[in-house]
Amino acid sequence: MKEKRKQHFRDKLYKEKKQVEELINKIKEFEPVKFSSEANSELSIYSNHPADIGQEFLDKAKGIALEKAELEKLHEISESLYDMEHGTYGICRICKNQIPDDRLEAVPYAKYCVHCKNNQDKLIAMKNRGKPNDEKAIEETFGAGNNNNSKAMFFDIEDSYLSVEMNNELENVYTFNDYNEEDENIGFVEEVEKISNQQYINQLPD
Repeated sequence: MKEKRKQHFRDKLYKEKKQVEELINKIKEFEPVKFSSEANSELSIYSNHPADIGQEFLDKAKGIALEKAELEKLHEISESLYDMEHGTYGICRICKNQIPDDRLEAVPYAKYCVHCKNNQDKLIAMKNRGKPNDEKAIEETFGAGNNNNSKAMFFDIEDSYLSVEMNNELENVYTFNDYNEEDENIGFVEEVEKISNQQYINQLPD
């Protein structure tokens, strides 16, 4: 990238950074993340009518989401400025090709070309397909740390659970592995309940 174009995008990045920092300051000044002073003055914010503080909770959630998004954008801008100083600005991190100027004009802190970005979004969508929204917000679940490769030498999440679970064994207490469904009483709880009504009638004197 020529120095003139690099300076152009450097100015755009600093301008974008200033706007983001001003927005973050406004968010903190407005304090939508916190409850209103009226709600904070209460001895307990939980009353008989939770809807009374519903708006405060909504403002809190919106403020947290907005501030998080702006902080992430600020981080991406800082990374782009760092890349510019080290000669890697405008190069896609996946395919290593030059990112078109049109894309950098629209998103000066872009790290990927349009093709690689679309592929990355598709992979994320496939990974999150079928997941509830609350799990999509979680970076990794417990199962993500399991490694079933018998040749793996490192200590993963599954190993950490097994090392703790072995201390839960108690005498005269059945564990899941000791459970046998064949011994389960099907259709009754106690032996006396196996007696049918017809069997009872047959036992009655004539």
